Amino acid sequence: AQPNRMESQEDFLTDIGYYQFLSELDQSSLDARSQDVFSKLQSKVKECQQRFFSVGELELNLKQARLETTEASRRDAVDQKRNDELVDKIRAKEESVNTIRSSMEDKRVLVEKLEMENEELKRKIDV
Repeated sequence: AQPNRMESQEDFLTDIGYYQFLSELDQSSLDARSQDVFSKLQSKVKECQQRFFSVGELELNLKQARLETTEASRRDAVDQKRNDELVDKIRAKEESVNTIRSSMEDKRVLVEKLEMENEELKRKIDV
């Protein structure tokens, strides 16, 4: 399990000795220059804390974006499968139409041939 952002921040500040430094520091005995340095240090720690928070927010945003991307990919795959199935059905219908057209043409040719034979037979009979 990954430590949460606050635990990481506290671990970092502990690792660099910040909390120990604070516990050992007697602020009342600091001269003006040391007070200024200490104030800058506290400002930098607050800045670090804000950055830790920002990084945490970015990590959450990234995690959410990954989840959304995964879901979108899943939906796209489902849609693509459905579209492929529809395209296959359309192709099958087109093949059926072409087969029927071809069959109709063959029958038309056969009917014309039979009509010509019939006309020829009628002429022979009339002769």
